[in-house]
Amino acid sequence: MAQVLRPDAGELEVRIQARPETVFEFFVDPEKMKRWKGTEAELDPRPGGTYRVSGIAGGATVVGEFVEIDPPRRLVFTWGSTVTRRRRRSYGRSPTRGSISTIRPRGTRR
Repeated sequence: MAQVLRPDAGELEVRIQARPETVFEFFVDPEKMKRWKGTEAELDPRPGGTYRVSGIAGGATVVGEFVEIDPPRRLVFTWGSTVTRRRRRSYGRSPTRGSISTIRPRGTRR
């Protein structure tokens, strides 16, 4: 389920009914990322490592870097494309069940 937290700031939260370990792998494993949402993926899941996924939504490419990694509880990376400014994305466990992916503008933190 996706929920827009702050539309004025471009903040979105997605709750996924899956184990955190399962969801986490789709953010750090290039082959799983390609199955999920791209045709090419270059992922170096460590602080400062590359986050690059191409072939999204008709050919878009997003580029960023991994900021914080605490498998499978938390993953933070920046991303942006030639169309949008760079944003910060974080992934973490839900206090109830499933996993949470939150997208918010770069420089903001919760």
